[in-house]
Amino acid sequence: MIASKGKAVITGTKPQKEAENLGGFKALFHYIGGSQKEVEVAFKMLRTQGVTPEQFKKVANLIHIAGFDGVDGEYFVEDSMNYKGPGFDNYLAIGNVKLLLQGTLTISNMSYTFSGTLSAADNLYDFDPAENFNERWRSAPAEILTVMGSWLPEKPYNMKFIGSREIQSKGKIEPWY
Repeated sequence: MIASKGKAVITGTKPQKEAENLGGFKALFHYIGGSQKEVEVAFKMLRTQGVTPEQFKKVANLIHIAGFDGVDGEYFVEDSMNYKGPGFDNYLAIGNVKLLLQGTLTISNMSYTFSGTLSAADNLYDFDPAENFNERWRSAPAEILTVMGSWLPEKPYNMKFIGSREIQSKGKIEPWY
């Protein structure tokens, strides 16, 4: 990427409805013997502090193009990316989720700022292995565990992530020439 990396800043969180801090084994047991009832999970459980706007393709592409043509502008960005949070509970309880980014990217004088909101799409907890192992987006060990989990007696359920966080970033854009 042509642009210098910005640093994500957590400027606060939106008020969050009381939601579960879903532990790994609790999630697994709800899958095996639960009621298939939707579970509300606190967004903060995803531990997204290391996520930056520049990791999203649309933001990265706009910054990259600005390095080529130097055109200033303000852009509303909506994008998503797959995400796997750190830690055992995220690994077992949540798995891979889709993060949602909404915000404004402002490019001016070969610098940029981004200000927006980061949230997560609902996620079906279902141990759904990739159809083609070579086209998976999980790591190989995670895909193997997913396949093993798919052999368990199942009662898939929806996870609804409650809450979001503000996300900001800024940086310098290096010209192509």
